[in-house]
Amino acid sequence: MKKIVSVLLAALLLLSLMATAVMTVGAEEKTKVLYEIPNVLASNQNDGKSEGWRNSKVDAGKAPLQEIQLNDQIGFGATFSGAEPNFFNTIRFLYYTATPYDLSDIKYIEFDLYISDATMYTAANSIMIELCSSGRQDSYEISTDIKPALEEGWNHIRIDFSTLKSGSPEPFDITAWNFFRLCVNGPYDTGSDELTMAIAN
Repeated sequence: MKKIVSVLLAALLLLSLMATAVMTVGAEEKTKVLYEIPNVLASNQNDGKSEGWRNSKVDAGKAPLQEIQLNDQIGFGATFSGAEPNFFNTIRFLYYTATPYDLSDIKYIEFDLYISDATMYTAANSIMIELCSSGRQDSYEISTDIKPALEEGWNHIRIDFSTLKSGSPEPFDITAWNFFRLCVNGPYDTGSDELTMAIAN
């Protein structure tokens, strides 16, 4: 029994000593998964209380998220029209669950992000990650802005959980997380071009 306990303690220590601030990593560097957001689309993407993934801009006439296969990997995403200025601001990946989850033991947030044309993502753009315990955005929130170097296709991104800071007057409840949002921000006018983006894992 002592040997088993010592092995477990050694494993936990190794996990705590892993690199902390890497934003893009190879698939072989993925850490142990303690919680995985289910791959479920919201049944009604206009309804903020419909559990699952959705695009918050659907109510403004923007593309809803859908399950799509890209480079042999399935994710949730959409093809966004570049016919309007600042179209990046219409890309919002949201997940809501009615069941609160305790993130106290989480070290990293990891996911794969697909972009069909990385040249559209420039130094003027950034990605905002937001976690809330209120079931909605901008309330009981922690968040961070990142500028990962994206390549065309799938990019694996890992964020040190400790880098997320309070983003609202109300305190985030780490034991009752129930909302995730990823926003691609920044101005970019692509003319008539289109851009496909998706999230997975």
